[in-house]
Amino acid sequence: MNKEKQSKILDILIHNNIGMSKFQIENYVINAQISPVRRIRQLFLELQSRLKSKDSVEIQLKRDRINKEMTLEKIEKSKSLNDDLHVKLLEVDLEEYDIGIRNGKNQLKHLDQEIKIFLDLVDEADKEYDIEKLAEGDIHNDVVERKYWIERMARQATLDLLERGSIGIGNMDSIINMDKEAQKEIFNLATGNYYQLKSGLEEAELNSLPMTELGSNTKMLLEGGEQLKLDRDILE
Repeated sequence: MNKEKQSKILDILIHNNIGMSKFQIENYVINAQISPVRRIRQLFLELQSRLKSKDSVEIQLKRDRINKEMTLEKIEKSKSLNDDLHVKLLEVDLEEYDIGIRNGKNQLKHLDQEIKIFLDLVDEADKEYDIEKLAEGDIHNDVVERKYWIERMARQATLDLLERGSIGIGNMDSIINMDKEAQKEIFNLATGNYYQLKSGLEEAELNSLPMTELGSNTKMLLEGGEQLKLDRDILE
């Protein structure tokens, strides 16, 4: 890449917004939550965070603009006094404020883009749920919260079982903090999910292994009309 093209790309990156896409937000920020109410709660948290950030950026942008005006006045005054050194220092301050203004504008574009995405998702959720009621505090309904944490801990325990064959210390510590009935539900869900997923993985391996692992030998056996049999132990 030549220097001219490289410089052009860098200039584009400096002056343009690069935020998260709707697909990324919807699938990896919101839908990563287990229950519908938790997804809405995450929507609220993400939206709230960006609204607060926007307020901060706007305040800083106002401050930089005012400081820029004051610095321009100081430069003119220093020039009238032939204070060249002070002028140079003030011009550095001016450059700093210009950078701050540019970055602030880009941040606002970035935040406005993401805020619009989250508002669109809230609008979609409002078709199925009472968003206003949830925003006022019903998002922390005890029954919903209990169900969420049971499902979440069961999911994490399932992943532990798939990875190591036992539930990790961290997840077990969290499960122990819950009541006995919740622990029982978690263990039942986790073991059920584990065996279901393990069975599905083994079935997928059985279906794909002959063609991928045995290659030409498989082809020869099939062409010869012989039935191919696999020892289940090789899949463990």
